[in-house]
Amino acid sequence: MDTSIQNNIQDLNLEELQKLLQEVKLYRDLSKKLWNRGKDLFNRGLKWEKLLVVEYFPKLNEKEVYTQAVKVYDKSFHISPKQEEILFLPNEKLSGGIKVYMDDSMIDISFSKIEKLMLK
Repeated sequence: MDTSIQNNIQDLNLEELQKLLQEVKLYRDLSKKLWNRGKDLFNRGLKWEKLLVVEYFPKLNEKEVYTQAVKVYDKSFHISPKQEEILFLPNEKLSGGIKVYMDDSMIDISFSKIEKLMLK
């Protein structure tokens, strides 16, 4: 073990050591159960970052998609992200419209959702 890390650990009090142990256990559990996705979730949690993804039908203009996505993020998640904070993914399976994700939450504003409901 690196001596600088060892010295830093020795300087921690009991409460800080317990918190560090909780974080290490969380990392272990996430990486065991979810592999790389778990590691990404843990890192984003440390940085307080949100994963913002928008899937859209490829024939739609990305600028229009961004405008609609911001409205959804504002109304549903109460955030106003910049365009560079959002990952845009074209999806041929969407029959028009968009799907807006924030971490594990999703809002579906696509015609494919309506299509599935009508087939039932």
